[in-house]
Amino acid sequence: MHVAFDNEHALTRQLWRAAFEYPFVSCGKEAIYGLTPKHLTEALAMNRKLGFRQLVETIDAVMFEMKADECRWLKGVEHGRQRVTTITT
Repeated sequence: MHVAFDNEHALTRQLWRAAFEYPFVSCGKEAIYGLTPKHLTEALAMNRKLGFRQLVETIDAVMFEMKADECRWLKGVEHGRQRVTTITT
């Protein structure tokens, strides 16, 4: 998963929801991981703010994880899978 943007106004809830829907809903993954260089302090802070948990830290990078059932960006989605609703008449 990679998200890119050209200015801070592009960072909307819709962008983050779409970014997390792809791996969790479309691809059915249970967890996603990110490896961020330690010198990118703003990226490290953003990962934490988005809800990623730090797993491992090396001399030059930090590895993050987010599980589908922990993702706050997918409200109305159960464990990374869309709920199926049937309509009865």
